[in-house]
Parts: sequence; structure tokens; C-alpha cells
Amino acid sequence: MRRGHSGSSYRWWRYAMVILVLCRACLANTETFNIYIPGDFPVKAMDTQQDDSIDHGLPRMVLHNINYKMQRFDVVPGEAFYVQVDELRQNENYQVRISWTAADGVNVGDMGHVVVPHGAEFRGTVEERARVMVYFQVEAEAYPALAAGRVPVHMAVVNIKMGIPVDLYSIALYVLAVVGTAAYAICRWDPYRALKAEML
Repeated sequence: MRRGHSGSSYRWWRYAMVILVLCRACLANTETFNIYIPGDFPVKAMDTQQDDSIDHGLPRMVLHNINYKMQRFDVVPGEAFYVQVDELRQNENYQVRISWTAADGVNVGDMGHVVVPHGAEFRGTVEERARVMVYFQVEAEAYPALAAGRVPVHMAVVNIKMGIPVDLYSIALYVLAVVGTAAYAICRWDPYRALKAEML
């Protein structure tokens, strides 16, 4: 009986590991890094009508009263691309994800973020408040050379709570529910014992 329980538990853990590997493969075209907004960062609310617009020549993403946002940008390969991220909260961690499709034959190399002080000029723009700029660079890796002048890239900014990005909470709860249900079913009904009884 004990051998049957241990074998079933091993199989369930093996299936869980396979699922994790498959999830990692699906995220193969995603690069991530984290940003911390300190408590003394001068946060100033802005007009939400400026959301998703390109003001003063810089793409902009606004997280107005939300913890997660994804936005698509058409990026020129070989050039550094900057996105101004507004309304980040103080004393919070954020995960930035840069994702793209394998069909485009590109890769994201250099990426990170810079903090622009208030009143400082940055790429031809000046604002009276400090700004957070996320940047990344798309490099063509296709042969023959990439014909498209621009490549669609998705950028997501996700608030991190208790060490986990908030958009993964629903997935984590779902996995826990499935594993818990499976464990309960195995404890209440031993499949090894049932199969052995049928074979006899």
C-alpha cells in the first residue's frame, strides 16, 4: 500500500515538472527584469487621457490605478527603443517583460531602465517631473536579413507582491487547486490498488 502511494505521488510530481518545462518553453521569447521605485521617488499623478499616447516623441505607458499592463510597440531593429512608464507607486517592485514572436526572427539584447531627473533633457524631451524610462533593443537574427522595417514587440509592466507578479496569482491558485484535488483524490481512492484489483 505504501509503495502504491509513493509511486502515485512520484508520478504526479513528474507530471508537474513536465508542465513547468513546457511553460518555460512557451516563455522562450520573453525577457524580464525588475524595477524598484524608492520611497523618495517624486510620484505625480497625470491626466489619464495621455494614456498610451506618444507625447513629445516618446512612447508612453501609464499604470493609472492598475497593477498590470501590456502594450504593443512597433520597434525598428538595431535601434534602442525607449518607453516612458508613468504612475508607478513608491516602495514597490515591478517586473518588466519584453516578448516577441519567434516568427519575426529577432532577439532582444540590451535592456534596462533609466531614471531621468526633473527638468533634465532626455532624447529631445523635457518634463518638470522625474521620469522612468524602460529601454530595449531588438536585433535581427534571421537569414536572409529581416525585410520588415518594424517588428511588433509587447511590453508588460507588472506589480510584484510578496515576490510574485500579480498576474501569476490566478495561475498559482489554479495549480494549487488542481494539485490539491489530485492529492485528495489519491488519498481517498488509491488508483494502484484499484488497477491491481481489476487485473486480478
